[in-house]
Amino acid sequence: MASLVGALRAILGERTRRRPVLVWYDPGGSLSSVVAGAVPERVQLLPFEGSYLALRHRFEEEDPRLEKSWLIYVPEPRPRPSWLRDLELAGDLLELGLDGLVSEAFGLALTPRLRALLGGRPGRALAARWEELVPPVPTTTDVERALVAAALDLGADARLKEIAIEYVYRPDA
Repeated sequence: MASLVGALRAILGERTRRRPVLVWYDPGGSLSSVVAGAVPERVQLLPFEGSYLALRHRFEEEDPRLEKSWLIYVPEPRPRPSWLRDLELAGDLLELGLDGLVSEAFGLALTPRLRALLGGRPGRALAARWEELVPPVPTTTDVERALVAAALDLGADARLKEIAIEYVYRPDA
């Protein structure tokens, strides 16, 4: 089975082959730590840094004739109405966080609670350490255990007893 970055790169590669621009919204920013490593080779990454106007200015200054292939990464939910609607129409739109990627790439059925955890801060911690904490062919239980290990900054081999002790005695838990 593919790694998390490999699975993401395959999805992004397919989507960027079809159109010159892919506007990708990652609602919880859960994949922000792995984006740079997942960008297909021929694609320019343009990350959102807090201002849609600044992003549009950088894009239009860099490629006014739309001659390159672009991935515009926005680590937050898609606004309604969208500041990037024209680019979404000229290209493609993707709304995908860690929860959707795990479900799609690894074929896992996720509970609403697990989806919520993967979409927020715990998901960001897990995505950053996915290759270390999650086996190549994960189950839902593997993902849940890895979430706990990532949240408590433990290793992949942490056992339930160690996890409980770490949680109970950790001052910031």
